[in-house]
Amino acid sequence: MSRSLRILVGASIFCVFAVCLWWAFEDKATDEPVVLNVDQKENLRPPNESADSWTGLDTVVEAKGGEDQTYALEVLSAVIREQRVLDSSDQQMLLAFATSAKPQDLTDGEWQHRFNEIMNALRVQPEVQDFADELVRVIGEADDEVIRLYALQHLAAWYPFEAGQSERKKILQCLKDQVNDVYIGTTALMMLDELERGGVATGAADDLDNRALAILHDDKAPVSAKVSAFHLCADRGLSGALGEARVSALDEMKPAIQRKAAIHCIGRFGSRSDMSILDELARNSPELKIAVSPAQQTILERFPE
Repeated sequence: MSRSLRILVGASIFCVFAVCLWWAFEDKATDEPVVLNVDQKENLRPPNESADSWTGLDTVVEAKGGEDQTYALEVLSAVIREQRVLDSSDQQMLLAFATSAKPQDLTDGEWQHRFNEIMNALRVQPEVQDFADELVRVIGEADDEVIRLYALQHLAAWYPFEAGQSERKKILQCLKDQVNDVYIGTTALMMLDELERGGVATGAADDLDNRALAILHDDKAPVSAKVSAFHLCADRGLSGALGEARVSALDEMKPAIQRKAAIHCIGRFGSRSDMSILDELARNSPELKIAVSPAQQTILERFPE
């Protein structure tokens, strides 16, 4: 894959991640660390000759907050910024620390931030032994849903650079297994779609159409999953979502974000017969009006007089 295509795919995937993070964890995360969005594997510096004397990583794996947390993040930022190649023992030290239980002396926010930055630092390495396996384990075992979400993001971002075919299959299977997860299913759903449509992983979205439609008809599915499913159906041309979109759009008990997604779906698949419904929604709800206008425009473009 060319450098420009890899950058484009990475950018699109992490735009989706940011939206999913906001939907799922708006009230949970005390920090907002950013998942690294760069083309990590080109123009890497050679291993630093003085790496043995560079002791900053010791602070990174010390379970202390406050000023020590700040210094640890600065060290990790330097690794990322300079794309410093770490020796395998340092890589494994960081990986082991990040994939262990949260240290008692760190707050949830400090731990989430440090975990994310360690993952960013490891992803600028040419290769990291057991990286995918450890992230899969964290996704399956961690109690902190924010940590699980970050692990899922980094796992998907690692996929294009994973050389082993068996590991690649394991990554895709992990993403597919999380689609119905209450907390991180939305992110998994969107990532699989982006990986496939970006040309990164052929077959990544196998059965995704059926899963997206099933979510729309699942009364127990969380709002974030419903929103993602409506947008996926619109993007993937699944007109079978139209009936549920009409129901959701008219249901005043549904959250506005879900009704807006449903309106977007109506614009994609509806007809002129839906114009009066959309007019009514716009009159009765100023909050929905912003979604109605582009939906009606899309319908008029598809069915010009």
